Parts: sequence; structure tokens; C-alpha cells
Amino acid sequence: MYAQTHKHAQYTITRTCTYTHTHTNTHIHAHTQVRATPDCPGCPVYVMLPLDTVWVVERDGRSMSVLKKERSLEIALHTLKQAGVEGVMVDVWWGIVERAGPGIYDFSAYKRLFYKVRKAHTRG
Repeated sequence: MYAQTHKHAQYTITRTCTYTHTHTNTHIHAHTQVRATPDCPGCPVYVMLPLDTVWVVERDGRSMSVLKKERSLEIALHTLKQAGVEGVMVDVWWGIVERAGPGIYDFSAYKRLFYKVRKAHTRG
């Protein structure tokens, strides 16, 4: 784990990072907090979600898009909100959305993600 703080004239940025490795799981936690000084309102912080947030799995002989590690995602969104993060960003993978063929779109996993982001009171 490491922590570092940078003080600027208008804001303070504090970053902490922990890394845990076990034989079955790798966990990385990063936290960034921006605090404004009284004479400056601060700057918004946005966080990029992991590239594999939405994934394709095979179930009952057909492929479907799902949210990977859904419970961990909910906890992360809540933690980001508590840390003062303004919003999140996510890549939309067309190979996932249009995997059934040209012009056949399945945004169901992304819709579920956007619902979870809204529920966590962040903007996505």
C-alpha cells in the first residue's frame, strides 16, 4: 500500500493504492480524493471503469452479455461516490453489443450498468 498527497494553491490531491495478490484472486484498489481550498471550488474527478466490466458468457448454448463481478461493481460505485468522484466512464464494445450479427443490437448489460451507476448517485 502507498499513499501520497500533493498540495497545490487551489486543491489537495490524496491518492492511496493497495495491491493484494493471492493464488486465486488479484485485487487492486485505487482511491483519489480532490479537496478544494476555500477560495476554489475544486475540480471534478471521473473514473474509467475496467475494460471488462461488460462481458460475454455462454449459457444454455447461447451467448449473452453480463456485468462481470456485479457485486464488486456495486461496492466500487458506492465507494467512488463516497470518495467524491463526479462520474464514471465506460467503453462500449460493439463486438459485444452487435455480436449476434449486423444490425442486431443487445445493450441489456450496458442498460443494467447504467441503472447501477444511476442508483449509486454517480453520473455515467
